[in-house]
This record gives sequence, C-alpha cells and structure tokens, in this order.
Amino acid sequence: MKTYFTVLTTCIVLFCIFCFSELLLAQIDWEHVTDQPVMDYGTSGEWDCCCLFFPIVIKDGDTLRMWYTGLNGPSISPSTIWAFGYAWSLDGISWTRDEGNPIPGVTSGAVIKDSDTLKTWFSDNEKNLWYATSLFGRKWEKHQGSGLKPGTAGDWDDSFGFFGPNYVIKEEGLYKMWYVGSTGDMPFATIQIGYATSSDGLHWEKYDDPTTTESPFSNSDPVLKVGNAGEWDELRAFIATILPTKNGYEMWYSGLKTNLAEGQWIGYAESEDGINWSKLPENPIINTCPVWGKFGYLTGSVLKFDGYYHMWYTSFDMYGDRGRFGYAISDTSSPVHVQIDNYNIPENFSLSQNYPNPFNQKTTISYQLPVNSFVELSIYSVLGQKIQTLVSERKQSGIHKFEWDASGLTSGVYFYQLMAGTNIETKKLILLR
Repeated sequence: MKTYFTVLTTCIVLFCIFCFSELLLAQIDWEHVTDQPVMDYGTSGEWDCCCLFFPIVIKDGDTLRMWYTGLNGPSISPSTIWAFGYAWSLDGISWTRDEGNPIPGVTSGAVIKDSDTLKTWFSDNEKNLWYATSLFGRKWEKHQGSGLKPGTAGDWDDSFGFFGPNYVIKEEGLYKMWYVGSTGDMPFATIQIGYATSSDGLHWEKYDDPTTTESPFSNSDPVLKVGNAGEWDELRAFIATILPTKNGYEMWYSGLKTNLAEGQWIGYAESEDGINWSKLPENPIINTCPVWGKFGYLTGSVLKFDGYYHMWYTSFDMYGDRGRFGYAISDTSSPVHVQIDNYNIPENFSLSQNYPNPFNQKTTISYQLPVNSFVELSIYSVLGQKIQTLVSERKQSGIHKFEWDASGLTSGVYFYQLMAGTNIETKKLILLR
C-alpha cells in the first residue's frame, strides 16, 4: 500500500469496533483568492440590485458556468422579486452576466449537466417541484415533478418558509437529491438537509428511516441534522454542496448556532452512502468573514480540478442581505490514512512499539496525543539519516495508527521518531526480507 502525504488536507479514517463506526473525514484549509467579491450585486433598479444568493457553478470544458439567485429588494420584504440569472467565467474571478438575465420562470435550485443536456430542479412559491432542461442554460423547458413537498404538520420539514432542492448527483442512472427542509418560522426556523431519489428526475421518493416512527421523523428523515444544544450548527445545517469520492461523498454546508450575529459558518461532513453523514469534529472549517463581508456565509458550490478544491460562496454586508459572491481554494494533496479513537482521549503523550516487529514490508506504528499537536513521524537509518517522513501535519488529540509500507528498503534495523510539540520519542524496528 502506498504511503500518502498531506499538505493542507487531513483525512482521518475511524475504524471502530462495537461502539465505533468506520468513516473517512477530511479537514480542509481554505484561502480566499481575492480580498474582494468576485461578483457584486447589480446597480440600482436592476433585477439583482439588492442581493445575490446561491451560486451554482459547473465546469464545462474550459468555461465555468454559474446560475444564481438575485433579489431586487430586502429578502424579508413580501414585494421583493427573487429571480434566476446566468453568468460565465474563464478563471472563476471575473464573471460576465448574461444579457438575457433574469431567466424567466425558473428559480434557484440544483443544476447538473447530463450528457449534452443541462438539468435543473427547483420549487415554486407553493413549494411544487419543477424539473427543467436546457441546451445552453438560458431558456428552459419545464416539467412539474412529484414526491417532494413539505411534510405534514409536525414533520421536521413541514414549513413552507424554507424548502426546496439543494444538490443533485446522477449515478448509474439514479438521481440523488439532497434538499433543504425546515420547521418553524424564519429567522428562527430549524433547517436541515433531507435526501430523495428518482429514476427519471421527475418522480421522487424521500428517504425515510424505518427505525424512526415517531414525530417529527415518522414520514421522512433528515440525513444531516442540526447540532446539539450549544453547538455551532444547532439551529441550521443546510445549503450543502456535495462531491463524490472514491469512498462515498464529501459535503460542505452552512451552519448557524442561534442567530446571524453569532456568524453563519461553513462545516464539512463525509459519508459512504449519502445518507449517514459524519461531521468533522473541528467544524466549522471556515469561521471568519472575508474582509468585505460582515455576517458569515452561505455555501454555494465546490468543484475539484487542477489540484484544488474551488468554492464559490455568499457573504453578507448585513443580516441576510447585500449578499455577494466570494471565491476560495484549498489544496487537494493526497491524504494520510490513520486511525483515531475519539472516545478515548489519552492522558499522556506516547509512541508505541510497531507491530509486527520484526516485519516483512508492512507494519503499524501507533501513537497517542493528549492534546491537538503538530506531528512529525519519520523513519531513520542506523546512521541517523532521515529516509522518509510519514506524517507532517497537525493532528487532533486521540489514538493514531499509521500503516507503513517499507517497499524499496533493504533488510535491516531502522528507527522511527515521533515529534509532537516539545515531545520527542524514538523506537527501533527491524525489517526482514
């Protein structure tokens, strides 16, 4: 097995027996590409003169294509018109709005490109589901769908205030949708993420966990729930952007504790099946505003290309209004596979003897950290020459395991050294061929 290295990305594999579950988590550090928004709201009198929301970006050849929501007034005003626009860019920074904006009859939802056809899903004011297709993304042919409506009174998604398609992926002929549902009245509605599937893009079936039979989960279930009381996402966990991975899916989502004054930030989660999600313990991964925004974020789109994750997001000048689009990137360096037992935080720093020892090609090195630390785990020859650096990154407290593949090295005695903060420990291992 290869030894993987990481620069900005930490991936964690939890292998848990009995009370633990197996999953892979990645922490990603983000950098704003520019200290200015990459798309501003329109000039006075235009259809998007007050606020921008929900940038949906796809990469089509060498062109980045964006569909987004624009408002001509305050978001809380009943007279404000919410409309759908289109823009394109070659670099993700400079965007050109389409002259035909706004696009009539379509509002913000999910957009994918399936072969040569663009497809979008959205809800109207009555929360009816619509499915539309287009060749170029400017004019859309609409079809009314079914199976995705707010739940009945008492359900977790019974509110008409915040409901609709959020993100769609098509895999092996099956459409998979993550949608936003809420209960209660804005701005204090509890907002969560549900899941639905369809074979044709028109008729959808919500995910319903058969083990939850009591309200509010008797008819369907959210797959990403809000956090517990006191956590950063206890009121809202919504507006997801999702990417398939080799092991399942990864998600970035917006979270809010109790009100916008505390900041609406971005968190990360990962899943093997798109239904059972594990949030990164160190969430939120983005918790400081850009220099031009004052009141946090709404997740927009994340794409992965050219060795980076690319995120387009909304940040605001004031509570829920004057939203503009920003752009951030993150390195996609290959992850290191490790094991962490988060349920048994050790009291002391220690490096364990590798097992097996002696070994032929592969052995496991274990160490434990009582606190979060920057860790460097390295292999040395008997002459003190560093041969390999296995880990060089910040790790959270816990019990870690690393499987080392010594392919390419000759039989003999080697040393492995762990440095974590001011702690240094070295042990001997023996490679036998």
